[in-house]
Amino acid sequence: ASEINRVPPQHPYGKVGAEGLWAALGHFQKILKSEKYPYMGSGEKNILIPTSLGSLHPTGLVPDTLKGGDLSIPGSVLLLGFEGLKDFFPHFAANNLNLLHERGQAASVFRAAILKRPDLGEKGINGLSLAYAFETEKFRASFAQEMRSLMRPGERLGLPAVLGIHSPIKVWSDLQERVGVPIFEIPLPPPSVPGLRLQGILKADFQKKGGRLFIGVSEMAPLLEKSRIVGLRLGDSRKNVPHRASAFVLATGQFVGGGLDSDRNRIFETLFNLPLRFPENRKEWFRTPLLTPAGQPFNGFGVEVDRNLQPVNFKGEVVYSNLFAAGGIIAHGDSMNEKSGGGIAVSTGFWAGKYAAECAKKS
Repeated sequence: ASEINRVPPQHPYGKVGAEGLWAALGHFQKILKSEKYPYMGSGEKNILIPTSLGSLHPTGLVPDTLKGGDLSIPGSVLLLGFEGLKDFFPHFAANNLNLLHERGQAASVFRAAILKRPDLGEKGINGLSLAYAFETEKFRASFAQEMRSLMRPGERLGLPAVLGIHSPIKVWSDLQERVGVPIFEIPLPPPSVPGLRLQGILKADFQKKGGRLFIGVSEMAPLLEKSRIVGLRLGDSRKNVPHRASAFVLATGQFVGGGLDSDRNRIFETLFNLPLRFPENRKEWFRTPLLTPAGQPFNGFGVEVDRNLQPVNFKGEVVYSNLFAAGGIIAHGDSMNEKSGGGIAVSTGFWAGKYAAECAKKS
């Protein structure tokens, strides 16, 4: 909490504050626990989990199936890959993690092995196909039989994050019982199976509470009345029926998400053309080299908001009375450099949703 309270007031964390952040994280964990996919951690201390390349990734919260990979846990670990799985090379990862151990950055020591190509029928070997395979008892029984002869006394088992899509805790618990050792998952590059699990849970929770989700919309056009937004037209045809609402949350992300774009001379917000601050000299948008501890200036570009997460103009005045913002579209949060993207998304999303709901009730 003390670190959060020290961030600049214009940072997204500065807008929600430490208490606001903990409230948002608590709500996030409550949803996931109710769906039997709990996220562990308090947010007060980082958990250091290994990546598929053998580097370390600090995170405040982590799925229960990944927590056993915490690099502060001493002991021996077997990293296991699958022949044909191109997203995880266990020997490469183990070598890099052992370098971290030698430098005192990891308490565990690692070795690696690769299982022969699993029989998935006509399906290719990837994270998703393996995740579906692990949901079958037959596949888990066959896998466990092979693993029992590979494990050494006292070892933990690190697997790519493929232990089921719909019932990961059930798959993980059953596999630990069958193999007889602690097991943890290591996240792979996108499409990430833990990410797909989380997406599915949050989507279902949103729809259960009455939300409607539109996927694949290529164009949106706002309908405006003075200082209010009254609706959005989805799609590129004027014949499309506009979707009306009493309040709106802008959560379109930055450049990758499509919330921000640029031309030679300017950065702009793509949906409402909200005012943005950026240096007039294009050379000041970047630093050389690309990978620098100071981060890249353009990663901090975004929409200025007030304490209620409402977009404001250069005078600090609210632009639209019923518009709120959340996530990467908010200025001053360099998630690439800070590794704060998830925390910013959860905390500002939680509060922007609350503020928008309060606004809608007053309409």
